[in-house]
Amino acid sequence: MTQWADRRRRFYSVAFFISIRSILFTAQVMLLVPIIRSKQRGIYRTHRALSYLSFFLLLTMCTAAPFLLRIIASTYASVGVQYDALFVRIAMISQVSDISIVLITMLSQIWQRQRLCGFLNRMQDTVQRVRSIYGRNFVRLRVLLPLWLQLGLTLYDVLMQLVFLVKLAIKIDPWQFVVNLASLYLQQCRATLQLLIMASILLLTACYAQLALRLEDFEQSKIVEFTYFEDLVALQQELDELLARLQSVFQLPLLLLVAGEFINVLANLYAQLYYYVITNAWWFAFVFYCAKISTELYLLIHTVYFCCVLRTVITHLFLNREVYFEDATETSRYELTHSDVLWPQPTQFFILGLFELNNEFWLFLVTYSVNFIVIILQFGFFT
Repeated sequence: MTQWADRRRRFYSVAFFISIRSILFTAQVMLLVPIIRSKQRGIYRTHRALSYLSFFLLLTMCTAAPFLLRIIASTYASVGVQYDALFVRIAMISQVSDISIVLITMLSQIWQRQRLCGFLNRMQDTVQRVRSIYGRNFVRLRVLLPLWLQLGLTLYDVLMQLVFLVKLAIKIDPWQFVVNLASLYLQQCRATLQLLIMASILLLTACYAQLALRLEDFEQSKIVEFTYFEDLVALQQELDELLARLQSVFQLPLLLLVAGEFINVLANLYAQLYYYVITNAWWFAFVFYCAKISTELYLLIHTVYFCCVLRTVITHLFLNREVYFEDATETSRYELTHSDVLWPQPTQFFILGLFELNNEFWLFLVTYSVNFIVIILQFGFFT
C-alpha cells in the first residue's frame, strides 16, 4: 500500500510539473511574453529585442482588431442557422471580450516584464527548496484535478471551434478562413492566460499544503530543533511574499478574466432565454457554452480561495502548536515570536480593491445571474 501511494504521488507530481512547463511555454509563445530562460544560470530574464518585437506585434494587433471584428461578423452571417442576428450578436460579444482581455493583458505583461521575471525566479527557487527539503513528490490530487479540468475544458473549446471553422470553410473565402483562425488564436490566448494564473496559484497551494503537513507532524513530537522550526517560518514568509507578488502582477488580468467571463455568461443566458421564449425549445449550444464558462469562472475563484484558506490554516497551526526548543536562545525566541508569520495576517485576495475572490463572491455572481434571468423574463420579452 505504501509503494502504491508513493507511485501515485509521484505520478501526480510528474504530471503536474509537466503540465505547468507546457502551460508556461505556451503562454510565452502565445501571449508574446518578452522574457527568456537562461539554460546556464536557470533564471528568467527580460530581452530587449523580444520586448520591442512584442510591443510592435501588440500595436499591429490593436490596429487590426476593428477590421478583424468586422470580417468575423460578416463570416458569421454565412453560417446559415436560424436566428442569425441573435447568434452573431452573442458571438461578437464573446469576441470583443476575448480580444480586449488579450490585448490589455499583453500590454500589462510587457509593462511589468521585470516584475514578472522576479516572480518567476522567486517561485522557481521556492519550489526547488521545497522539493529538496521535503521531497520531490508533494503534489496531491486535489491540486492536480482543477488544473487538468481547466485543461480539458480548454481543449474541448479548441476542438469545438475547429469543427465550426471546418464547416465554415466551405462557405467562405480562404482569407476569411485565415481571419477566423486569428480569432481562434486570440480566444485561446485568453484561455492560456487563465491556465497560467491557475497553475501559479495551484503551485503555491501545493507548497502551502506541504508546509501544513510538516506543521501537523508536531503533534507526534513537541520537542523539535529550533533551526527546523525556523526553516518552516522562513518558508511561510517566502510563500506569503510570492502570493502577494502574484496578486500584484496578475490582478489586472484577473479582473478582466472575471468580468469578461461573467459578461459572456449573461449574454448566453439572454440568448437562451430569448430562443426558448420564441421557439419553446432549448438551444444546447448556448447551454453547454454557458455551463463551460461558468465552470471555468468557478474553478478560477475556487483555486484562489483554496490557496487563501490553506494560508489561514497554516497561520493557526503556527499559533496553536506548543513547541519546546532544545537549542533556542532568548534572542532567537524574540526574533521568532516577532515574525509576521506568527501573528494573524489578512488572507483576502482583493482585485484592485474592488472585490475579493472567494466563495461568497461566487455566490454573489450566481445570485446576480438569477436576478438577471427574472428581470429578463418579466420585462424583457413580454413588454
